[in-house]
Amino acid sequence: MNGVNTNTPLQFDKKMTETLFAFARHRLPVLIAAASMAGTTAPVTLAGNLAVTNAEVIAVIALAQMYAPGTPVLYGSQSTNADLSTCAIAIGSPEGALCYKYCGEMARFYGVPSRGGGALTDAKSLDVQAGYESMLTYYACKDSRVNLVLQSAGILESYLSASFEKMVVDFEIIDMVERYKRDIEINEDTIPLDLIDEVGPGGQYLLEEHTLEFCRQEPFLPQVSVRGPHANPKGVYMENIQKRLHTMLESYQKPETDHRIVNKMRAVLSQAGVPEQVIAYLDQY
Repeated sequence: MNGVNTNTPLQFDKKMTETLFAFARHRLPVLIAAASMAGTTAPVTLAGNLAVTNAEVIAVIALAQMYAPGTPVLYGSQSTNADLSTCAIAIGSPEGALCYKYCGEMARFYGVPSRGGGALTDAKSLDVQAGYESMLTYYACKDSRVNLVLQSAGILESYLSASFEKMVVDFEIIDMVERYKRDIEINEDTIPLDLIDEVGPGGQYLLEEHTLEFCRQEPFLPQVSVRGPHANPKGVYMENIQKRLHTMLESYQKPETDHRIVNKMRAVLSQAGVPEQVIAYLDQY
């Protein structure tokens, strides 16, 4: 899969066009996305912003189908608003969350998969701003059933930086949202009327077999969040992040690489005139 992006407002440049055609020739999926900013590159009203986004994405989808009918496409949008006090992009804003939401809605209207949003923030570090903005923007994508979320973890500073620690926290956010969207299952097992009658008024459920049976599948079990009494909750929180990060890095296994593919990539890059010192980076993979 490859992504191509429009140049808002209402442009699609030569390089993106050539990339689109190359993938279309081989019937490879193409992710077509706009990233308009309400107030600077698109109308300040969100309805106007979404109209520009939709016009750009649908125009490129149409171009792909005219060039190679049947080309698989994704309707993509990272559109949001600009902060008009600085003209900087605001990816963690409620307006951005609404744009990510309607990316999913419009894609379903046209009958194609969608890509948009993520756990996004304009915060400069892993702080409370990073938390509430990432929760909002990720939830908007999940609630609108966006099919592909590329920036789902680790993004800071309006796409300008990434953080392993932020990635771990975003995984916690994703797990929490997944649990919320799983909702409540209602059946004879989840409403144990006999047990409720047996325990009666003033009883306890901690030692019951029913609690043991469901304790690992019903409640969300945080790996980072701090619950209960602690003398230094902030320290425990950061320690939990580092523990999970260490566990993930220790368990990582580098995938095997087919060297025949790497050699073909070397040949293609060399033929295209890419400097040898740049091609040497392939040895890392």
